[in-house]
Amino acid sequence: VEAAIMADDSLQGVENEIREMRRIDEESPYPDDVEYSTLWARKVQASCAQLEAHLRDYTQSLAIVDQLSVSGSLVGAEEEPAERAIRSDSVPMLPPWSDVTVLRAMPALKFYHDLDIDAENVEAAYGNCWEPVLAQLSCAADILTKES
Repeated sequence: VEAAIMADDSLQGVENEIREMRRIDEESPYPDDVEYSTLWARKVQASCAQLEAHLRDYTQSLAIVDQLSVSGSLVGAEEEPAERAIRSDSVPMLPPWSDVTVLRAMPALKFYHDLDIDAENVEAAYGNCWEPVLAQLSCAADILTKES
């Protein structure tokens, strides 16, 4: 696997990052009064000779991708949370340190991407024997990604 994540000067600064985000997602309306707690933009380029996805207890690969290459722009943005979306959690520490309060925000980090993805060969397996495990994976992903 070869990967490069580049901080291009043309993507640095809030105005440039917002411009790149709007270029990637032209169709969505963009409010003028949005403040961000996290905002970054990068050029990415990655490639690998072969990528395989295996699931435990299955001898056949779920997916095999040969000569994969990915390149383009990636933007990460998280809106500044409203007061009611901030939670504080106390983290107990062992002596000699004292307990720490950590502020957590509820808004999700959103990714905007304009990526060119190319592969020489893509193989995927599916059938009756895969349905239960894929359903379980879907349920686990739903727990991780759903709004709280």
